[in-house]
Amino acid sequence: FYFIFVTFSTVGYGDRVALSNYGRAATIVIILVGVGVIGSTLSQIASNLSDHQRFKQFQGSVHKEPAPHIVLCGNLTYEKLKTILSELYEGNRGKSNATKVVILSKEPPTLEMSNYLSTPFLSSVVKFLVGNVQNPTD
Repeated sequence: FYFIFVTFSTVGYGDRVALSNYGRAATIVIILVGVGVIGSTLSQIASNLSDHQRFKQFQGSVHKEPAPHIVLCGNLTYEKLKTILSELYEGNRGKSNATKVVILSKEPPTLEMSNYLSTPFLSSVVKFLVGNVQNPTD
C-alpha cells in the first residue's frame, strides 16, 4: 500500500524511507496533502490566467484606450459638488475629451444639484447614481 502511493505520486523512493507503519502512514498523508495543495494552487493559477485572458479580450473589443474618469462616493452637498466640478472642468467646457465623472450617493440628488447637473456640458460628462459603494449590486 505504501509503495503504491509513493509510486503513483511520483515522489520516488529516495535514500530515506519510512521504516515503521506509522512513518509510512505519515508519509502517505504528507504526499496526499502535498499533491492536493499543489493541485489546488495550479488550478487557481490556471483559473486566474483564464479570467485575465477573457477580460483582456473583452477590454480590447470595447475600448482601445481607457477613458479617464473619476468616481465620487458619499453624500455630497451642492456646494461641494459645484466646487469639485468647477475646479475639474475649468477651461475644459465643451471639449469632447473631458474627464468623465460618476457620482455614487446613498441619497438622490437635490433639486439644486439636478438643475446644476442638467446643463448641456455637465449632463454629457457627469452621471449621478443612487446606491451604496459597499453593496456589490449597486
